[in-house]
Amino acid sequence: MKKFFAEFKKFIQRGNVVDLAVGVIIGGAFSKITSSLVNDIIMPVITAILSLLGLQGGTAGLCIVLNGVPQYLPDANGELTVANPEAILWNYGNFIQVILDFLLIAFVLFIIIKAINFANAELGEATSKRKVFTKEELRAFRKAGKTRKEIDALCEQRLAELAEQKRLADEEAARNAPPTEQQLLTQILEELKNK
Repeated sequence: MKKFFAEFKKFIQRGNVVDLAVGVIIGGAFSKITSSLVNDIIMPVITAILSLLGLQGGTAGLCIVLNGVPQYLPDANGELTVANPEAILWNYGNFIQVILDFLLIAFVLFIIIKAINFANAELGEATSKRKVFTKEELRAFRKAGKTRKEIDALCEQRLAELAEQKRLADEEAARNAPPTEQQLLTQILEELKNK
């Protein structure tokens, strides 16, 4: 029994199990946020627009009675407000509503992920500037009393030097590259014209 609990403890403490649990919990909370955004903020606007076009209640009220009986029955006051239990309804409005919910949630997620990727790219660009120096070099700069602005200036200078070295290397490679087929054919044609 002790071995069983030891294995269970080892299983629970594995990183991917904990990461999965955190992902599921955060995913559930994030799902509530996006659902609320769609259902409470965006869909009322769409329902209001559809009501201006004559669809009262939005798309959820769209249906067809398949068996020919009235959809609503009169209540005790004689008003048509009680749903007829004998009516067989084809609720295509609910299907449209679900499709709209899906598209809106997918669009909101796309916008959020795009914003996260943009923020990560900006952060990555800022940190990549520092990667021109090793950690030891950055520590040496800090020990020497250099400020963050001075280190950033040194990074910019180093990036410019590296870009110039790459440009020179590319030019050298282009000069030493074997001629292309087009260049060889052009040279052959020029030699034939000269003879």
